[in-house]
Amino acid sequence: MGTIEEHPLNKIIMPFTLKRGDSGRRVFLLQQALSSAGLLSLPDGHFGAITDSAVKSFQESNELVVDGIVGPKTLQSLIKSRAETSCLPLTQFQVEFICNNRIAPEDLVMLNGSMEVFNISTPAQIRHFLAQIAHESGGLRYFEEIADGSAYEGREDLGNVEEGDGMRFKGFDPIQTTGRYNYRRLSNYLKDPRVMEGIEYVKKDVPRFIPSGFWWHDNEINAFIDSGATCRQVSRRVNGTDPALGLAEREEYYAIACEVIHE
Repeated sequence: MGTIEEHPLNKIIMPFTLKRGDSGRRVFLLQQALSSAGLLSLPDGHFGAITDSAVKSFQESNELVVDGIVGPKTLQSLIKSRAETSCLPLTQFQVEFICNNRIAPEDLVMLNGSMEVFNISTPAQIRHFLAQIAHESGGLRYFEEIADGSAYEGREDLGNVEEGDGMRFKGFDPIQTTGRYNYRRLSNYLKDPRVMEGIEYVKKDVPRFIPSGFWWHDNEINAFIDSGATCRQVSRRVNGTDPALGLAEREEYYAIACEVIHE
């Protein structure tokens, strides 16, 4: 758990204000904190009516001036609340110990950022997420499926209904997002139609770990875990079979994660 001073929101230069109509990275960071507090859904970087309402709710519950404007007092209150309740960010030691592999500093930042965005934040959620992406990516070694994807040709369950879809929409990112259907869902979320160009575009231009976090969110895996799902049950959701391919390894990663990610 990072200190208040280490929290990414503290990188914003002060004094400043954020208010309705603003947009950009600062708003995105604000929305991450509001999302983690359960006051907002997914961040989009635009301070609109929904964000305004979330800010006012936070201000009211923390006995601040309720004006929807984020100044220094509201910002520091948000930072303090996140520092006291979050298991994030994960450290390099935690991730590398679980995955038994090195992780580049920039990838660690992206991994923590994705979990913040998609609210993968409780110990159980983090353990399951790391276990699944570790298995699917060979311990974070592979961010693109090794096979050429031809085995997915004609797989209607993946939305592969056009010639060439299998190779075009092969697995990528640690969770191995696969198939026209899942690419389309990601494209809609990112508001980036070029995602539908396929693997060659996404592996170069889509930020790492965002597709994995989005798939997790889109398939409501956090809620499934919160209901008490086991590693075998989560693995079935991820892999689509029961027992999932590589279940023993998934369970081994999960057991190690339970030792490293504490309550």
